[in-house]
Amino acid sequence: MTAIELRAELFREMSPLLDNESAMTKMLAFVKSLVPAKKTKAETEWANRFAGAWKDSRSAEEIISDIRESRTNNSRDIELCKNICLTQASVYSSSAITTMSLNG
Repeated sequence: MTAIELRAELFREMSPLLDNESAMTKMLAFVKSLVPAKKTKAETEWANRFAGAWKDSRSAEEIISDIRESRTNNSRDIELCKNICLTQASVYSSSAITTMSLNG
């Protein structure tokens, strides 16, 4: 069925119920449940309440400079990750060699 045919069928089926207030109330509630609710302004603009919340006497350039100067080298984290990856790789290759030995 096309959209036009579906619309016509819907109205044909609903027309006997249009004189019944209880049925119309139920239909309206049902139709409203099918349509997604629009988000309120408060729900869509929640981040705006944080605008201007940061209080600082420094200029933007000074803040940026402080952030850049406070950055650290995370070489320890990189080394930990490398060790974990190497350990996992050796476990995988050991099991692969064992599997090959059993199958070969």
